[in-house]
Amino acid sequence: MIQSSNLDNQLIVIKTLKNKYLAVVDLNKEFVTNEGKLSFKNISSIPSKITSSTGIEFRLYKHTYKETVILMKRGPQIIYPKD
Repeated sequence: MIQSSNLDNQLIVIKTLKNKYLAVVDLNKEFVTNEGKLSFKNISSIPSKITSSTGIEFRLYKHTYKETVILMKRGPQIIYPKD
């Protein structure tokens, strides 16, 4: 279990009934989705459950390797034309 004092800059998974998100915790910011927003200041420990501003429950937990690969953002790739 990760306590709030060691929580800053941790990579976590935020899960709702519909979606999963990969996020880096910054205690001075909020996480905003279509399902509501939550303040990282309200997180006491990981894993935990937090209710968003719209009343939807967010589950927060530590990421696995598989989730990291699937959920991470990907940038554009260069595709060269064939000779």
